[in-house]
Amino acid sequence: MDEFEELLKVLSFLKDKNDFFTDSYNEVLELSLDKPENLEGYDIDLFYFEEERVKLVDLLKLKEEIFSLEINESNSIIRTKNKTYFIIGNDCSFEAQFDQDDFRVIKENYNISTINYSIIVGIAAILLGEYHSDYWFVASQYTVVEVSYENKKLTHECEIKLLTSYLFEIADKTGHSFQLQPIKAPEEYHLPCEEFNPLQIIDYNEGMDLFLSAVQIHEPALKFLNFYKVLEFFSPVAANLETYNLMRMKLDSAVINEAEYIKDIIDLAVNSKDRFTDEGLIITSFNKCFDFIGLSGLLPISIIKNIKKTLQIEKIDYSLNDEKNVSAKKIAARIIYSTRNQIVHAKSNFSIKGNEVPTSELDQLNEFMKASASQAIRWYSRLPNHQKLY
Repeated sequence: MDEFEELLKVLSFLKDKNDFFTDSYNEVLELSLDKPENLEGYDIDLFYFEEERVKLVDLLKLKEEIFSLEINESNSIIRTKNKTYFIIGNDCSFEAQFDQDDFRVIKENYNISTINYSIIVGIAAILLGEYHSDYWFVASQYTVVEVSYENKKLTHECEIKLLTSYLFEIADKTGHSFQLQPIKAPEEYHLPCEEFNPLQIIDYNEGMDLFLSAVQIHEPALKFLNFYKVLEFFSPVAANLETYNLMRMKLDSAVINEAEYIKDIIDLAVNSKDRFTDEGLIITSFNKCFDFIGLSGLLPISIIKNIKKTLQIEKIDYSLNDEKNVSAKKIAARIIYSTRNQIVHAKSNFSIKGNEVPTSELDQLNEFMKASASQAIRWYSRLPNHQKLY
């Protein structure tokens, strides 16, 4: 079977699904009757990308993908034999903002990247009727996460986790949250470009869902609460690790007085309960889950002034001794805990402590919360699996 016959089979398959492809089929059929040797040099008025016609050789290369093309019920995921396409934008927004090469990750069994031109996505848009023949270039107006496999594909559940991990990295790096969207022809708009370092990717964990939710929120108080939930989510793990470590050191110590030794074990267990109060948990997350000193420059002025005044220090940096380092973390954690309580509880039931972050500084506080939440997610990801249970 020659190339034209193979291509006509592809177009016949498509026109049986949607009349849009009938003209394309007839165009290729007419061309094939002239008996050219191959497809090289020929294009087709199938659909446009930047007002360029699609090359026939490129279309033929996609025959296995086209024959295996499936669109999910929400019209947001396209699956083919060796690829999965997740629609995360319907306005070229990613291409307008970011260099796509910065967001390409290569793994042993798959590659994941953002793309803004896909013939497969264009075909899906046509099959769904989401195009406009006069102005809507269906192959180029969607922001897509493409997962390309070398062999066996991931399950749907694993793919969604991978997508969440990937979108978390994008949100963390850019401050912009993308999410699954149905294929739909929207109005066109463009945003300014930014440059970023190459993207890495870590395994999925549930903190990413909380992080992505926070990034999407515009109201400062609600954004703060959602970032707080990320730290709250990981703090029991950190508290357990701290308790286990202290208990392990005690158990490793030599037994001099058996009664005293047993009493110490009991006291240690009782005192560890303080770590599992709401306030204790957030303090523990400050101690374990992120680099507080490294992120301290993002703190609101009111917290920085409070720490400096209380500890009688001129600056918050790595020169602080262990005692003042721990104290600085406690001060910041308690202020943020009080701020959280002020926002969550009804005013009639809440007694102001006087150290809460003022509303005017919530945007700045969210800069710190976003960075600390991001580090907490990565901290948890680095833990061995047996330490992730709590």
